[in-house]
Formats: sequence, structure tokens, C-alpha cells
Amino acid sequence: MRDYKTSFTIVSYNRRDQVKGLLQSVLAGDKVPDELIVVDNASSDDTVAMLAREFPQVRVIANRENLMGSMAVNQGIAAATGDFVFASADDNVVDTACVRELYDAMVAHPDAALIAPVMYFYDAPDRVWFAGCDVDMTTGLTRFFTEIPKEKVVETTCAPNCYMVRRDVLKAIGGQDVATFPFHHEEADWSFRASEAGFKNYVARDAREFHRTPLPKYRSPIGSGDFSIDDPKRAYYHARSRALLARRHAHGLSKLAFFSVFFPLTVVAYAAICAVESKQHVRTSLAFLRGAFDGCMMKLPAPPPPLLKSDGTPA
Repeated sequence: MRDYKTSFTIVSYNRRDQVKGLLQSVLAGDKVPDELIVVDNASSDDTVAMLAREFPQVRVIANRENLMGSMAVNQGIAAATGDFVFASADDNVVDTACVRELYDAMVAHPDAALIAPVMYFYDAPDRVWFAGCDVDMTTGLTRFFTEIPKEKVVETTCAPNCYMVRRDVLKAIGGQDVATFPFHHEEADWSFRASEAGFKNYVARDAREFHRTPLPKYRSPIGSGDFSIDDPKRAYYHARSRALLARRHAHGLSKLAFFSVFFPLTVVAYAAICAVESKQHVRTSLAFLRGAFDGCMMKLPAPPPPLLKSDGTPA
């Protein structure tokens, strides 16, 4: 059986200690990736110096400005040389078997574009944060599954934050769409484009990752959990990306129902939540409304070109 090369990439921003903890967990695993890459988004907390000092085997791409998530993910995957690339945000820790389980699932499922681990809360390691999800293109709502799958590998619509991708897929569909989705829904758009190209997305039950995200205080009446928008910029892109995702991937009656019924209702509801619960209240709510309007009215960009050439080098 062919031995595939694996790469591991992290996008970091001012989380030096968390980057260190994630790298330590990867290096302690029973399958250590052949290549380690950190894309640092101009951290000011000594992250780059720490990496040079404590992890000389790590290749560091030090950006001079914060390029945000999707562009930095593209940088890391394009720079990698592995057949399979495990991409992670910096606020995770992986189980010792995580990389091996994802690798084995990739080998066993040659149609896989993406395979994600089951993600648990770091502060409650027996509590599942993500075990797959569904994005309803009629309502626009994303629902996270929190029951551990019964089967070893199950399909999912997409995955956030932490996943292994088949690098060859980037020759067919490109990377994450930075121009259209600089923040929010970039991973969902990439997964939809992969599915439309004939690939599938999966979750591997026995691959475990622990995500440093706050435990939810309550379950929101809409959506999959807490509605956590803290600032106007985040609110703007959340609303804009939701509309653009539907414009690109919803079809027929689903698209009609989304824009005529469900999107207007959720915009009003989420804008009200922003006004009450966000740190900047009315400013955040108005930003959400402006993002919804722009997402409906702006010209829809074409999907990005391939991120890699046919020889596997960055395009």
C-alpha cells in the first residue's frame, strides 16, 4: 500500500502558548506528520521567536499583517508538500491517535476532499462540540451534531476549525474563497464546491480533537448553539457571508424560500440578538443589517481558480 506524505499546518495569531500546546500534542502522537508549518498572522506576542527557539523543525511563514483565517489557511496548504494536509486553527489540542485516524480514513476513502475529527470542548473533554453538521440551504441555518457517530466514518456537509484535506482537490476547485468569504462560511463554501466536483466530506469517529472554545451558557432558539458575535466587523461578515453562500449554492425553490422568507426573518432575529447581547449593541446590530444588504446586492464573485498547478506547485 502506498505511503502518503502528511503535512500539518497551523494558522496563528497572538496565541503563543496555545500554538506551543498544539504542536506538543501533534509531536506526541502515534503518527507524527512529515512536515510542520505555522502561518503566523503578524502576532505581537513572540510567537515567531518561540517557534524558532523551541520548534526548529517547524517551517514558519511570518506574515507582516493579519491576513485573517481563509487566506492564511490557503497559504499553509499551498506551501505544504504532503498528499494529505491537516489544517488547524491555533486553539486546539489533538489526541495521540488523531493524525493516524484521519490518515487511515483518507486512505480508505479516496473520494474524500475533507475529513474532520470529532471535536470536544477542551474544558469539558467528554462533551462533544462537533461530530458533523448540516447546512440547510432553505433556512440558511447550520446545525452541529453532538452525538458520537455509530459508524467509524460518516459524511458531513462541512467542518470548521480543524480538518485534513486531500491536497489534489485544490487542483480542481482551488482553496478557500478569500475574496468572497474573508470571514465566516469559507469552509462551508469550499466543502460545497468539493461536493459539486464529485468529492465527499467526512468525520472520523475515532479521531479526537479538543477545542478551546467557551462552553455554551444556553442554547439559542435559532441556530446550532450560542450566538456569539462580539463586534461590528464580525457581525457584518457573518450576515454577508450567509447571503453569499445561499446565492452561490442554493437552487430552485430552496433559494426562493431562503431569500423571500427565512433570510429576512433570521436577519431581524439575529440583529435583535446583536443589539441585546453583543459588546457594542446597536453598532453591531446595524453592521449585521448592512452585511445582509450587501450580501444580497453586491456582485457575486466567481469561485477562485485552482490553488495548485497540475504538478502540485502553488499556482
